Amino acid sequence: MGGMPRPSTSTPSSTRPLRASSKQRRARRLLVAALGASALAPAAASAATDPAPIVPVPSVDVQRYLGDWKQVAAIPQWFEALCERDVTANYVLRPDGAVGVKNVCKGPFGASIVANGRARILDKTTNSQLQVSFAQAFGQWFYPNSTPNYVIVGLGANYDWAVVGSPERSSAFVLSRTATLTPAQRSAVLSTLSTNGFDACKLKTTKQTGGATAATPFCQG
Repeated sequence: MGGMPRPSTSTPSSTRPLRASSKQRRARRLLVAALGASALAPAAASAATDPAPIVPVPSVDVQRYLGDWKQVAAIPQWFEALCERDVTANYVLRPDGAVGVKNVCKGPFGASIVANGRARILDKTTNSQLQVSFAQAFGQWFYPNSTPNYVIVGLGANYDWAVVGSPERSSAFVLSRTATLTPAQRSAVLSTLSTNGFDACKLKTTKQTGGATAATPFCQG
């Protein structure tokens, strides 16, 4: 009965190959599938929630668009931080085909604040996509890229109102030849904003002589 222990012919448990059970293999497949689905979900959700691009109006008669406009409402912008009321824009056609821009507003103590710029028409077929620049040096106007930042998405048949915005919807302006909009014009403007994915409540009314007396959300009427 005594003597050396007999060598075992079985594989030690530490070196024995592990085989997953059918339940484990099934769970592993389900985990891989779940991880794959979760990786795709953000892209699918993004595609479903991304708004459609803004739509420029099909045609703009530049000559009719020129002249004086009053800002009725806008998404607040840093460059208008000192403007307290009476924001206006004047557009003139330059000999080189660019549009001269002159923005004026009333600042603190009624002082006039003036900003001169240039706008180049990027889409010569419709004339509704422009890039505006206020950067000038040595007589040259500088444009950062070829992306429009002034897109006309709404325009009255009589060129009496316009809605202008940027493609990423960070800016939007409601312009009018007069200090106020008629009910029909306001309805058309609100429809234009909604159709192009702008939140009308992000726009604030602009105080104008003969028009709005306070800056309130444009959606409130």
